[in-house]
Amino acid sequence: MFVVTKKSITWNIAANEKNIKNNSIFCSLKINSTYFVIIFVKSMTNYQINKRNSNIVEIVLNKYADSHLRMQLQDNEIYCVISTYVDPTHRGQGVGKLLYQAMLDYVRKQKAKFSAVCPFVIDLAQHDKSVQDIYVA
Repeated sequence: MFVVTKKSITWNIAANEKNIKNNSIFCSLKINSTYFVIIFVKSMTNYQINKRNSNIVEIVLNKYADSHLRMQLQDNEIYCVISTYVDPTHRGQGVGKLLYQAMLDYVRKQKAKFSAVCPFVIDLAQHDKSVQDIYVA
């Protein structure tokens, strides 16, 4: 944690290990007596795409090769997330959310939309306002 102060503006930047693992940096900004919270999120680039056949796509994170997210490309250019699997040794560490973020990155790059039958992804998507333009409930 370090603090940067310039006249009436104060930045508190917490770049701790937990934030870096979650691909984000949490900052609070104080201007005069008003506080603002800002979270910078790093773009996902550390994943691989494996095509199991012509319409099954598997996303694997480079760091967590035993975990994956599978989706099926449907006729109408909508990817349906079928399953998410996180290796038991990595559960509770945010790997599922990283797979979800990688899936969003991939779907956006394909200029497609997504739906889900995977309960984990359904729950995330229903509470994620940033996917309103690409999530088909």
